[in-house]
Amino acid sequence: MGNYQGPERQFILSANNDEHKQNSQTLNTVKSLQEQFTLQGKIASIIKPSQPGEDSNDVIKKQGKQGVQTYMQPYLNPHAADDHPILP
Repeated sequence: MGNYQGPERQFILSANNDEHKQNSQTLNTVKSLQEQFTLQGKIASIIKPSQPGEDSNDVIKKQGKQGVQTYMQPYLNPHAADDHPILP
């Protein structure tokens, strides 16, 4: 995916909250992908649940599609503030 050369300039990477795991391969992979996109001049934001061990599917189960759409909207708006909360 890091070699992707499509026309999109902005990406939202939805990740597991594995920050509680030392040397999490998943977290390292997502951060590496973000860095690769940045080096290509693209914007890549990482969003993840605030609860350690949860993933985006857990958030969808708890908050539904509308909850995820509401959270992602600021990332899709180029004029939104740079400071975005982590998914509850």
